Amino acid sequence: MPLAAAFPTLITDIKAAYEDAMTNGDQQNATPDTVIATLSLDLATAIDAYVTSALVTTNAGQLVVTAGSPAAHTGATTSSGTGSLS
Repeated sequence: MPLAAAFPTLITDIKAAYEDAMTNGDQQNATPDTVIATLSLDLATAIDAYVTSALVTTNAGQLVVTAGSPAAHTGATTSSGTGSLS
């Protein structure tokens, strides 16, 4: 999906991570290290989900250069392409 479409989910996930950190910090046995570790993991998970939701699109006509033998060749793509980040 376009990153613009995933942006509201990123905001929701980051807000939830901070709310969880606040709730966890209020618990009697909470330590700063535990709260920070949980917040860090929640933020990393939200950012990873956002970035890997991207749909990458290329247009036809992208330059292609090969280094095969006996000589290098040049050309261009003939169609558009789509893919995702992993």
